[in-house]
Amino acid sequence: MESKKLHTISITVVVLAVLVGGWYLYANLLGRPYLDGELEYDFGTVWLEGYETTVSHTFELVNRTNEIIEVRDVVSSCQCTIPSSNSRRVIPGDSFMLTAELTLRKSGLQRPSITLFLDGNRRQRLWVSAVGKRKLPLVYLGEHIELLMGLPRNLAVRCEIYQAKKEPPPLRVRSTKGVSANFKRWKSIEFYDEKWQNPAIFVAELIVTRNVMELPENATIDVSIDGENWLSVPINRTDLQRNTRQLGDFIPGS
Repeated sequence: MESKKLHTISITVVVLAVLVGGWYLYANLLGRPYLDGELEYDFGTVWLEGYETTVSHTFELVNRTNEIIEVRDVVSSCQCTIPSSNSRRVIPGDSFMLTAELTLRKSGLQRPSITLFLDGNRRQRLWVSAVGKRKLPLVYLGEHIELLMGLPRNLAVRCEIYQAKKEPPPLRVRSTKGVSANFKRWKSIEFYDEKWQNPAIFVAELIVTRNVMELPENATIDVSIDGENWLSVPINRTDLQRNTRQLGDFIPGS
């Protein structure tokens, strides 16, 4: 019995020694950055306006070793991060400046990494993170809307809600003279994800009809949730047919 207990204690000691040794190796050798300084930057909440919003941050990393470190390449984990640097050869005591631009085109958490490929087959990783949120909840990402005389057509407008189990109120709708538009219903597309800060997405279905032969040049259908901030969707604008980025513009307080 005593021998068995001693054997168990010996195994426990060995396991603890391996764990402590592994931690020491990682913390002091493998996990230690070659260039010292800020390794992660959080932009926090980034309010999205229009098609995309870009933010930037400059990392300053210092060579605290006794050798020259050469940065041979800089690669990001996604195309939304574009890093640029000042110099590729960092002598002891000098700083290496790296500017990262993060472009957000959708809501939710984004955390891309930036890898520095150093000489001697070494590498070091940096991170940037941000939570994208629509400044206004409504957005239109569809194609050009062309209305034919007397033929009703469905129009879908997306709404993002950053709460669980909450449906948006009925849309308020106004339209150019000669066009009638009526809100029909909301349809749930995605549920709110608190961990990744992805919003609940609803799509509003509207029925729109053209009632006159000649529409005004700047015909629109405008929708709002609060009656103060309006999203405008151009109608029968052939010049916008292939430029869908312009169709998502918000018109606050119009």
